[in-house]
Amino acid sequence: MKRRYVFGALLAAGALYGIPMAVMAQPPPSPPVVLYYGAVPGGMPLGQPVASIVVNGTTGTTCGATAVIDGAANGGGGSGKDYAVEVVSESQTPGCGVSGRQIRFYFAPFQGAKGRFATQTSTVPSAYTTTSLNLTAGAELPEIRYIAVVASDKIN
Repeated sequence: MKRRYVFGALLAAGALYGIPMAVMAQPPPSPPVVLYYGAVPGGMPLGQPVASIVVNGTTGTTCGATAVIDGAANGGGGSGKDYAVEVVSESQTPGCGVSGRQIRFYFAPFQGAKGRFATQTSTVPSAYTTTSLNLTAGAELPEIRYIAVVASDKIN
């Protein structure tokens, strides 16, 4: 009976020895860089997606996403429709969390409403912080639709 335990312990020790030490020594992912929270316009429906986009020159990277919530529900302390979105670090998502880059907030299309950017922007801070920022929605973005067309150029 004791031989089974000894054999099991040896087998477990051999399995642990086989795990590369590099995997065990990896640090946890970096924390987010900033947490933004605040109110959104009353016309935004609950569940409306809100994204934080970090801009680098002509490209943007989605670095956080959330949805509009009822901040007054369940003792949340909010006054109505609210949001809270984090901007993740550069080590979590390339293109995010680099100090000094511009952050834009985007209300994605939802329940028939078109997408809109918030009129407020911010910049990525150099150290973790939480920031209260009430958002207002800008103009609706134009909807672009593509139609597949079959060519009749008599080739093939």
